[in-house]
Amino acid sequence: MKKDKNLRWLATTKEAITQILQITSTTKGKDSLQLPDIQVLLYAIKTMDYDNKTKFPKQQDLGNELGITARRISMAVTKLQKLGFFTKVKKEAKTYYVNPFYFYIGDYRDLHHKYEIWKKLRPDVKKEDDAFNNPNYPEMSI
Repeated sequence: MKKDKNLRWLATTKEAITQILQITSTTKGKDSLQLPDIQVLLYAIKTMDYDNKTKFPKQQDLGNELGITARRISMAVTKLQKLGFFTKVKKEAKTYYVNPFYFYIGDYRDLHHKYEIWKKLRPDVKKEDDAFNNPNYPEMSI
């Protein structure tokens, strides 16, 4: 794994941007993304490593850094998981796996492997939602 200090680039997809725009502009109520949710999402992306994992500090510390309450941090994390932006990594405290269909770090050749990990962590992902079924998406060799 490369050192994080050399990390300068990440990739995102149009689907991620479309999803965020749609959720912030057309959705009302508890499923809409509010500013604190977006702050937590951006923090997760900013701290993501080459394995697409992010580790959050204590909610109080993260709240102090972002200027929001620990309770609001908890609510944002729950909402972002529900919406599929990231999911909890079992056996790793405060660690989340960022959905590589939306955001990833590393070579595009690693994307298929990262997506396979995502599907294992999130078995609720349906086959028709799999980006690799898209005929316009290039084949990847492992």
